[in-house]
This record gives sequence, C-alpha cells and structure tokens, in this order.
Amino acid sequence: MSPADRTIPDVNTTASVNHVMQRYRPNPDVVAQKLRDETVLVHVRTNRIYRLNGTGSAIWELLVAGEDVLMIQKCLHGAYAVDPSTLGGQVELLLAALKRETLIVLDGGV
Repeated sequence: MSPADRTIPDVNTTASVNHVMQRYRPNPDVVAQKLRDETVLVHVRTNRIYRLNGTGSAIWELLVAGEDVLMIQKCLHGAYAVDPSTLGGQVELLLAALKRETLIVLDGGV
C-alpha cells in the first residue's frame, strides 16, 4: 500500500471514552465522497487518500452532522448489536486515528 492510499484500520479493541461530550468536525482541508458502503477522504494539503469502511462511514456522517461523541455512540449502538463499552472503544480509537491524520479537528464551540 502506498502512503497516498491509506485505510483507517478496523478497530476491535475496547477503551473508555474519556471525553464523550467533545464534538469534532471534519478538517476544512478534507474532501469526502461516499462510494457504496465506504467513504473516501482526501486531505488536500497532504494529498493523502483514506478509505473508511461502513462503520467508519457512519461515524463520519455523524461528525458531519455535528454530533458529539456520546451521541455518535448512541446512534451506532442502535444500529449495531455490540456491547456499549466495545463500541465506545472502537469509536474512540477511530476518532484518535482521524485526529492523528488531521482529518478531523476539535470543534471550538463546545
């Protein structure tokens, strides 16, 4: 896999969500396009391309809608049959990966 084509990894571990009331938003330098079950993200400043699977796409759509971490977890819990602590850990780890790649930024309005 080339550096310009990165996939945000699936996360199958638990972790506690420390800041469930935080709200993130897509970085203005990121362009997103939904393709079937996936979402392709292009960071225009770094020219890197990322691919989110179906679950990652659902999280991205909730971020775009302005939902905080707690609401993202609640929405996903209603859609997927998974233990809440496992789900919370998966959401937190994906958000950490998106932050690390500067695909999302903390919304200053919280």
